[in-house]
Amino acid sequence: MAIKTPKEIVRILNEYIIGQDEAKKSVAIALYNRYRRMQLNKEMQKEITPKNLLMAGPTGVGKTEIARRLADIVDAPFVKVEATKFTEVGYVGRDVESMVRDLVSEAVRMEEKDQFERVKPQATKEANKQLVRLLAPGVKRENRESQMQQMQDMMSMLMGGNNQNNNDEVMIVAHSVGAIIAISSVARVVEKSKIEGLNISNLKLVLIGGCIPLVSFHKYADKFKKELEIVANSGITWLDFSSKIDGACFFKVDYIKLLRKNAKSPKLISVGFFKIYDKKRYKNIRYKWYQVHFLYLKATQIRGGYDYFYLTIDPDKLEDKKF
Repeated sequence: MAIKTPKEIVRILNEYIIGQDEAKKSVAIALYNRYRRMQLNKEMQKEITPKNLLMAGPTGVGKTEIARRLADIVDAPFVKVEATKFTEVGYVGRDVESMVRDLVSEAVRMEEKDQFERVKPQATKEANKQLVRLLAPGVKRENRESQMQQMQDMMSMLMGGNNQNNNDEVMIVAHSVGAIIAISSVARVVEKSKIEGLNISNLKLVLIGGCIPLVSFHKYADKFKKELEIVANSGITWLDFSSKIDGACFFKVDYIKLLRKNAKSPKLISVGFFKIYDKKRYKNIRYKWYQVHFLYLKATQIRGGYDYFYLTIDPDKLEDKKF
């Protein structure tokens, strides 16, 4: 507990209490004297008896608030009780016991809060690790490489000489943790296009309910950041859909901006499920956060907003579609 001078105590009280200057000065000096007594050795403390504080005055002048703020300053439990409820018998009965019990309960609550705050950074770190394991379960390296190689070969073939219609879009649509594989695959195609002279102007990338920031906790995070930068600098059309009520995605997080690189961010689009479902259906799903995570891929009730099938099947170019 840091020692505060009477002037510092009065200044703190002035932030919350108007007037009562003499009262604030008196309690500040009394509190400081208790501070000073605590600095003495045990023998000297026995010689100096601390004085209790008694404040008297009509209702509403600030007695309770002064006591509450003093408790905050010294980090002590504070309980307000009505003295009139204590009878002569009650002073040695359950009434007094309940007052002490309330005081102890408040002290326990304060200590729990302090302990929670102390372990919160480590607990948050461990919770994030668990989320990574649950949302992005480990894939064997050879399988992951095989999946990306297949996607890369397919995109290279479509954009190379085998593509009969140069106006066809090559749209990569990835949902949830699939966005991570999609980013890596597209980055490889972009690098390959520079070497082989492939035209990637019709390559489009769409991420839906992505969990990309989770990769920052992965051991390959640095490599993935470079892949993100490659895709961001490629100039391709890149959309990122997310929703505020999706409990398994990062809503409109600009992860390219977080890289602090001079690169173009994807177009971040909010999916308003309240616009594409009727009130009864929306009320039913509003707080089912992880169920919402998969609604992106399903047909909607109301047309005019986000629609997965309009996104992927409609013949209009991706950059011309309205959401």
